[in-house]
Amino acid sequence: MARVVPTYRARYAFEGMRDLQAEVASGKAAYEDPRQVTESVDLIQKLAGHTATALLQSATAYRETSRRPESEENRKTDVLLGEAAILAQQLAQKLQQALESAKTIR
Repeated sequence: MARVVPTYRARYAFEGMRDLQAEVASGKAAYEDPRQVTESVDLIQKLAGHTATALLQSATAYRETSRRPESEENRKTDVLLGEAAILAQQLAQKLQQALESAKTIR
């Protein structure tokens, strides 16, 4: 069985979010009630949580696949990806808080 290249999955996620944003902005797609908004935010919250994990996996992959894992560039990349993962997790937490509040909207 062939392995899936992580880049393809990241591309699909990016394309989906890009299309969502463009379709709502253009009016091609529209929210009709608060439940649709809440469900969309719930899915985006989950995406943010998975993004945090994927960023940490990417940092590990740089260390494992680099010819010079001890290089300054790899160290910087590792730190920056770690910081980005923290921010993604914080985003996921904020979205979860927003969801708690949004569930009361009718």
